[in-house]
Amino acid sequence: MDCCAHEGPGGGDARFDIKKVADGVWAAVASPAYKVNCNTAIIENADGVMVVDTHSKPSAARVIVEQLRGLTKKPVRYVVNTHFHWDHWHGNEVYPQAYPDAEIVTNTITREAMVKKGLKRIQDHVRQVPAEIAKLKADIQAASPSQRAKLEADLKLAESYLAEVRGLKPALPTIAFEQTMKLYRRDREIHLLHLGRAHTEGDVFVYLPKEKVVITGDAMIGWTPYMGDGYPEDWAGDASMAGEALANDRKMMGFARAPPILLRP
Repeated sequence: MDCCAHEGPGGGDARFDIKKVADGVWAAVASPAYKVNCNTAIIENADGVMVVDTHSKPSAARVIVEQLRGLTKKPVRYVVNTHFHWDHWHGNEVYPQAYPDAEIVTNTITREAMVKKGLKRIQDHVRQVPAEIAKLKADIQAASPSQRAKLEADLKLAESYLAEVRGLKPALPTIAFEQTMKLYRRDREIHLLHLGRAHTEGDVFVYLPKEKVVITGDAMIGWTPYMGDGYPEDWAGDASMAGEALANDRKMMGFARAPPILLRP
């Protein structure tokens, strides 16, 4: 399909390019935003859809839901979180609202990290963003006319984000697996894999063996990622194992944010 930028109602700065990766598999590639959004993988099956990762805020997830309705009439049945970082799961709540039968899936380590760390970090955002807003207001007062428009746009986005994060209704995963979970649909096989510690303790890889596609979250991206919850000594080995076991001679197509897609050349 043609690649074009999409923004749904109330999306703010959430924009995505929809790229076809394989039959029934798309990557929604996030454009730069004031509060970063991850990419989303969309996997259509005979009886429904799997979505991988849900962005930094519900309004961004709603943009994807709107675009999904243009791609397929099938409901979302599974939402997968590749890890517990805020920009990959803060939009979770949107999917059970739009698709009441949707299950949210990750591994047990990541779900526990969401409970023990992720929920606290939401409150950290609530406390920290007002200082960002105050700084933007001060910067606007000191800015030249040529700088003011950008700062005023950022201020509007920061205020909008604060309203969203204050109103978050965190939707935790409803299904948690240990090392591996396999879904056998009529037309597609999907593997959810925990290969070890990397970007976080519980990174999830999504592998489509027939299509030779791997969705890696932030475990494999095109620049030096955030290391605050990472395990560098394990990370390189896990990434190498993923490349050897899953990718073989396939190449990585890196995007602005995870999840990058591995696919056949």
